[in-house]
Amino acid sequence: MTTTSLQPFTSATQNPITIRRIPAMQGMVINDLSIYRPDGTPLIEPFSLILQPGDRLMVSGPSGCGKSSILRAAHGLWPWGSGTIGIGESLRKLIIAQKPHLPLTNLKGIVSFPDFSHQHDDEAVATALKKAGLGNLVPDMNDSAKDGSYWERLSGGEKQRISFARALLLKPDILMLDEVTASLDIKAQDELYSAVLDTLPQAIIVSISHRMELAKYHNRHASIQNLKLSLQDAASLDPDGHVSCPVCHATHPMRPL
Repeated sequence: MTTTSLQPFTSATQNPITIRRIPAMQGMVINDLSIYRPDGTPLIEPFSLILQPGDRLMVSGPSGCGKSSILRAAHGLWPWGSGTIGIGESLRKLIIAQKPHLPLTNLKGIVSFPDFSHQHDDEAVATALKKAGLGNLVPDMNDSAKDGSYWERLSGGEKQRISFARALLLKPDILMLDEVTASLDIKAQDELYSAVLDTLPQAIIVSISHRMELAKYHNRHASIQNLKLSLQDAASLDPDGHVSCPVCHATHPMRPL
């Protein structure tokens, strides 16, 4: 078992968040996780949560409540808080931010990141781009003259499509999406989420979003209010306590946290 302990940067963290890689575990377990601001102000009081393969959790709440910090903590990028995050040792995680990182390489390298481009063949990258609605960019994906600085000229929505192409190519076991459709219209959002669910049916997906239209793509829903993370009122999303999956057309229960 590999353990990564995040040392405190300020006095705000007295018991640092610990990330454990656990052999034979296929999911993700959050135990007594609390989130603070760097100055020590509490953001989220301790909560626990178990996510199994195929779980799709949507987290909502007001701006600044700490939603994104949960994702950062799971990737070792937010040291302020306490508790334990356990992740299956063999599981691959991928976090996608609202503003995607475009490294200084060609488009194939950008989509392949953080892998090296040679780890993926051209056909696989082209397929991911097409599924993300960027088939028009395939002819240029190996053009070394067009690196990250060139692709920065794309619109916000096109850059977010590149992020989806990355997820579709890398096929992570745990995919964390932080406001990744903020620059897209509802039709594009539906197409991209459908592509992800179709390609990654057993992945654990955690979505941070203000858009309640995304609720139908998730079978678990949590909200953050007044420092507490809790199950959202099911009646406000579906009167029967279920959501209909637009990909497999099955009805999934919204499981309690």
